[in-house]
Amino acid sequence: MNITPVSVIFKRTFQLALAMSLSRLLNTITGFIGILMISHLGMDSLAASALMSSTQITLIVIAMSLLFPVGVMSARSFGAEKFEQIGVILQQGLIIATILSIPLMLIMWNIKPILLLFGQTISLASIDQSYFTMYLLLVPAVLWVICMQQALLSIQKQMFVLFMSIFALVVSVVSGYVLIYGWGKIPAMGVPGLGLSYSIQVWLSFIIYTAYCYFNPSLKKYGLLRWHVGRHWDLMKKILSIGWPICLQTSSDLIAFSFTVMMVGWLGITELAAQQISMQFFILLVVPIFAIAQSSGILIGQARGTKNIIDMKRYGNMSLYIGLGFGVIVMLIFILLPHQLIHLYENSSSSQTAALEHLAVVVLILTGLRLLLDAANEIYVGSLRGLYDTKFPMIVLILLTWFVGIPLAYLFGFIFHWGLIGMTCSGILGMLISFVVLHLRWKQQCRKLLREFK
Repeated sequence: MNITPVSVIFKRTFQLALAMSLSRLLNTITGFIGILMISHLGMDSLAASALMSSTQITLIVIAMSLLFPVGVMSARSFGAEKFEQIGVILQQGLIIATILSIPLMLIMWNIKPILLLFGQTISLASIDQSYFTMYLLLVPAVLWVICMQQALLSIQKQMFVLFMSIFALVVSVVSGYVLIYGWGKIPAMGVPGLGLSYSIQVWLSFIIYTAYCYFNPSLKKYGLLRWHVGRHWDLMKKILSIGWPICLQTSSDLIAFSFTVMMVGWLGITELAAQQISMQFFILLVVPIFAIAQSSGILIGQARGTKNIIDMKRYGNMSLYIGLGFGVIVMLIFILLPHQLIHLYENSSSSQTAALEHLAVVVLILTGLRLLLDAANEIYVGSLRGLYDTKFPMIVLILLTWFVGIPLAYLFGFIFHWGLIGMTCSGILGMLISFVVLHLRWKQQCRKLLREFK
């Protein structure tokens, strides 16, 4: 068994994690600018954008999570030099993506009555319906692109994926500005213009991805977009078998997040505002951690395909070190510069604002510690996915979220009257427990594989 030098392990891990982090960050910036343009249309449009964003993110992220196995399965085939099997895996992923797009489009087509059912006003529901009527046009293409991204990342084509994220940002901003506000003979469409701009960008990206996968000579041996004749239901079954726990865990996390925000709202406006400030930084900075976790799964999958268990373990550990290093830097920034960060959101000298700032400072510092633990947890989850181990992390995280995290948040926040600080501490405690459990699981899986391949 060839042992890869540590410098090479670090280089491969860092390069893939960096490219994927930048790609995800650019996607986040694309959405941020879109909402910023919508905000200039008025308060109704800005308020409607909150519902648009939460609904859109929930639906797309849940669907994406079911397609993530395309990446780790392709990575294992790449490591085993079963190159044509990558094309077969992608083909099955594209079929699943096509099926998934149907219920998503139906939900978006009927979003107005759904929002009215949940007590939203007719004006906001109507604005959101006008947006999703345009946005739903991109659903099949965006899921197909995700499948192709996963396959390309698994065969070390991350720079092309990063380039396409830059392309998506430029096209979305330019077309969004033109369609929202109008330009020349193009009439101003308002909120629907943003949905249409996203649809244009995604379909253009899909065309470029398709051309790249089909015509690039270096990709011919993978047969990425060639129809592979024969029954490959075993691979589709494998994608679904690995993917459904990820999908269920993602859904649980999103629901728990929404429920926690609602609980914070019971405490009062000051607490809700402090929570919002800390979560804005948390959501922005957790994006690179997700990318590091995904890159860890891909690299471990490649090493697992070559049956190089030592390298597999070292890729997992290196990803953990990089993630923890990033987490420590963020935590130090939160500890040393909390007031400066909070002043980005408020700078009034009123007594109410002073109380908000005091609370937000404490919560932000605690959030830094939580992000450090979250980095370790996400990377362990990503590493285990590289081993196709998705059910155990799903069970652990769902149980800890709903039977430890949420009850402790209520206990600390309301029974002990520790408020938002107590609720934040409950999240840290839950993260700490899951870190210990997932760490032991990773060690156990590594020892098991080492015994198998001795």
